[in-house]
Amino acid sequence: MTQRKRTRGTAPIANAPRRPKEMLEAAAAAARAGDPGEAIRLYRAVLARLPRHAGARKALRRLERRATPDMQDEIDRAVALTGAGRLAEARPIVERLLRKAPGEAGLHNLHGIVLTGLGEAEAGRAAFRTALALAPDMPEALANLGAAELALGRPEAARAMLEKAVTLNPRDARAWNNLAQARAATGDPEAGLEAADRALTLAPDYANAMNTRASILRALGEGLPAIRLLEKAHALAPGDCDVLVNLGQTHADIAMTEEAVRWLEKALPFRPQDAELHHALGVNYGHLARLEEGRALMEKAIALDPGKPEYHRDWGQITRLAPDDPRVRAWQERFEAPDAGEDEIVHLGFALAKVWREAGQPEEEFAALARANAARRRQIDHSSADLAARFARIREIVTPDWIARMTRADEGEGLVFVVGLNRSGTTLVETMLSNHPAVFGAGEQSHIDSHAVRALGKMADWTREDAEAFARSYLDLIAYVSRGWRGIVIDKLPANFAWTGLIHALFPRARIIHMQRDPRDVALSNWRAYFSADAHPWAYDLAEFPEFLAAYRAHMDHWRRHLPGVIEDVRYEDLVTDPAPVMKRLLSRLGLPWDDAVLSPEGSRRAVQTASFTQIRQKIHARSVGGWKRYRAHLAPLLEGLAERGLLPEDPDDGAAP
Repeated sequence: MTQRKRTRGTAPIANAPRRPKEMLEAAAAAARAGDPGEAIRLYRAVLARLPRHAGARKALRRLERRATPDMQDEIDRAVALTGAGRLAEARPIVERLLRKAPGEAGLHNLHGIVLTGLGEAEAGRAAFRTALALAPDMPEALANLGAAELALGRPEAARAMLEKAVTLNPRDARAWNNLAQARAATGDPEAGLEAADRALTLAPDYANAMNTRASILRALGEGLPAIRLLEKAHALAPGDCDVLVNLGQTHADIAMTEEAVRWLEKALPFRPQDAELHHALGVNYGHLARLEEGRALMEKAIALDPGKPEYHRDWGQITRLAPDDPRVRAWQERFEAPDAGEDEIVHLGFALAKVWREAGQPEEEFAALARANAARRRQIDHSSADLAARFARIREIVTPDWIARMTRADEGEGLVFVVGLNRSGTTLVETMLSNHPAVFGAGEQSHIDSHAVRALGKMADWTREDAEAFARSYLDLIAYVSRGWRGIVIDKLPANFAWTGLIHALFPRARIIHMQRDPRDVALSNWRAYFSADAHPWAYDLAEFPEFLAAYRAHMDHWRRHLPGVIEDVRYEDLVTDPAPVMKRLLSRLGLPWDDAVLSPEGSRRAVQTASFTQIRQKIHARSVGGWKRYRAHLAPLLEGLAERGLLPEDPDDGAAP
């Protein structure tokens, strides 16, 4: 709503109108927005220059009849109070004005702003809709209704309103910013970036629009550009809690947990009652092995919002509970309730399974996992067949000839990629290697995977310049994450196995360590784990895992044939039963001298963000080898699927690698 005293916190985006045409447009906008005093002033200014302008004279007469001096004083008072954030005082004035002039669209718009600001989102939405019923092309009400729909979690409706608002008033930076969010939320991030850019063109120091653009970049896997933009927003608005939280979460995305904690801790005093913020900070404390602090924050999150099942699951991951604990009984009651939602079944099922596992009750554990995994699988709309098709497409594009055209022989010195299946030992080997003084563990960096997935459709037509730009963006990220580390840097995203050929093309001097583990233990370990990303459909269905494993094996066999000597295979079973020879071989391949610290992962103080973050604090052990045998009676779909595809080890009880 455009008022002389602004009510929405937007920066001015244009100078005051000077030409009669501009003044007429501004006067009409002020009248629509419920600011007749400003409209009257502008129409009089037009008539001072063009005394016979019929349109201005007619509009001025209409406004002067409608707005008495007392009423205008009340409007000014309401606008001033709203602009000062004194919404409870503004409300009765606005509602009194509406009783006097129920047909004024601008007053309904102002009413919506007040109600929304007071937390009455649905009532505010209704007020904006009333304003639009009276004035369908009122851009201020369209923009405000769009913002309200967005806040209520209705991005499609928000987008429709905001697209119309910016068409009618393309100079509204706030509307463009909200449209950016709506476009991204409706699956159109590139158009969202365009809208954010429009907002920033109109208002270059608009910190909220910077935050919006950074959020979209973050969702696209552009962590470093997002951080650079957020740092600029923070400099402009140091107290903007949204920016602080986004800085924290984006650093967490790129495995910079200490930085994530620093930013989230700064945000907490601004939002002491924000459950989501307490939960996020608690999770990151857990990744840093600050378990007591993590528990306390997660307990606060649960107290603030007890209906979020994921809070209970994450708290349970770092808390040992007995089956008769009252909290466990409460989880079980909700888990078994006829009206339990899918999210409750998923999160509480995984939480309960951990309780039963630690209590040595495999039947109860398996029952909870079966229901939780089935619900989680229903939430993911792609399949192992989809992933197999993607692997085949990658092999069609990234051929030996393509690699030769893209490769620069000197790239990748000092880079190590640890790949494989989830839960195959990638975290363990990275932690062991990063205990060496010459090695930096960068954690799981999704940059290559997220960027390559988006680029795959155009990759066949890449030039060497395209490949170099892709490589440079990754190296810039690694330099930031490692703080310019000059030794060995490890990126251990398991899913990068899909991009083995691309990695070798971009970084031919890099080392690729491929972790392998008994497929039965891999399947069971994944089935016990909850993954927040929707990227692992095979992890939640034991019968689906063999199909995925066959595609994975075919993919890695292809790269072994075409990239001889590039891939260093490591069996998890060898690593945990006799680690010294394995580590000596790996250090030799990396050109590093022996250091005893690599045999003591439990001494590492580095952050661990994966599902292994609790186990990795233990000494090396082989207790998980052959763990599938304890559940043999429940694994018939898995074992039959592996047998049908010839994927079982030769000796069914051996821990042969996949």
